[in-house]
Amino acid sequence: MLETTPNIIATPYTIKKMRQFNCKYAKKLSIKAWLKLIKANEINAALAFIANYRAKGLKEALINKKSKRRRGKKLNLSGEPFRRA
Repeated sequence: MLETTPNIIATPYTIKKMRQFNCKYAKKLSIKAWLKLIKANEINAALAFIANYRAKGLKEALINKKSKRRRGKKLNLSGEPFRRA
């Protein structure tokens, strides 16, 4: 495994890495660390937006599919609902 030099700060993308980043840099947050944190938050926000958008589209597709399978009421020749006597 490669060792990272102390001058290089990795961008924390996952929850675990963000917690470790917070523990390490909470007391002495440099500008580099601050920029890395902002970059990670922007990317995570974009990924969350894409996931929500995709889930919304899949939900709408499922609703459309269900509505297309639904059958309407039987109508007689005059267009009124069919009643059995």
